[in-house]
Amino acid sequence: MEALLRWATDLGVSDTPPPSSPSAATSLSSSSCLGRSLVVADFPDAGGRGLAAARDLRRGELVLRVPRAAMLTSDRVMADDPRVAACVRAHRSRLSPVQILILCILAEVGKGKSSVWYPYLSQLPSYYTLLCTFNDFEVEALQVDDAIWVAQKAIHAIKSDWEEATQPMKELGFKPKLIMFKSWLWAFATVSSRTLHIAWDDAGCLCPIGDLFNYAAPDDASLEGEDTAEVTNCHQKNEIPCLSERLTDGGYEDDNAYCLFFLVMEYTQTWNFLSTMNSINCRTDVQQSSFEKVFAMFLQFYHVEMDYSDHSQIPARLVQPLERWELAVQWRCNYKKTLTNCPYWDQ
Repeated sequence: MEALLRWATDLGVSDTPPPSSPSAATSLSSSSCLGRSLVVADFPDAGGRGLAAARDLRRGELVLRVPRAAMLTSDRVMADDPRVAACVRAHRSRLSPVQILILCILAEVGKGKSSVWYPYLSQLPSYYTLLCTFNDFEVEALQVDDAIWVAQKAIHAIKSDWEEATQPMKELGFKPKLIMFKSWLWAFATVSSRTLHIAWDDAGCLCPIGDLFNYAAPDDASLEGEDTAEVTNCHQKNEIPCLSERLTDGGYEDDNAYCLFFLVMEYTQTWNFLSTMNSINCRTDVQQSSFEKVFAMFLQFYHVEMDYSDHSQIPARLVQPLERWELAVQWRCNYKKTLTNCPYWDQ
């Protein structure tokens, strides 16, 4: 993480407002892009690593500035790598913006430490628990026909996208491991869960440091009629849209090529977590829904013999499948609880 913060600092990422003079810029120089408004902290009961307030923050306050040079976009990767650019041009008519961004991400992953994005890519999660990552057993654990259909449809769509992009990946000389569906699924989950909205690319962008926020993109209604001048004026006046339900909001300042993040909470005290919407404790919630009664099914599926009440003995290879399966069980229990509480539900 320290290497990522140093790298981001060199690119101009900062939680400090823009200096009013060159002398002020000198006095504000630091080895880390964070510390004035935000700090990286670990919240084991609220989703893990995230950003905490380093001081008392108020609504509408600018808390992070990220220059365009620090945003991982397909345009940026293609500008730096002519081979990727040529391949994308040859296949652009058959690829969606998301497929192109995934190709660019995997191309950078394949470069290893020689990639300019390595300090950021090396900090990304090694796996995700999105619905599209569920296997058949985990999907069946949803037990609701419509939910199972949605999950299967999502997985089928991603496999179709991967098959369409296989030829460009081969032309780029990707290593066999990167051409596998597992790698494509990881990159898709990264894009699906971490990208931020940018007006010039439908796929969005990966924003180092900025994606530690719990971010909400502008909705369709707010985008209608929006232009850069209006957004820039709003930022300069230290005003934000009526988005009080969001924890953070991003905007783009075209004149200075910065992505701006504003706090839209009424007030946040020092050391408060800035991503509480990510908070989840699956094990506790599922236990309350008779988790132990169905855990034996999970162990039986993976041919594991152990005391189902002792989770500390779970083999390392089952940690990720168990996390996804717990989410499925938790969802179905909450779904059934909702139906039970619905006065119009005919049992």
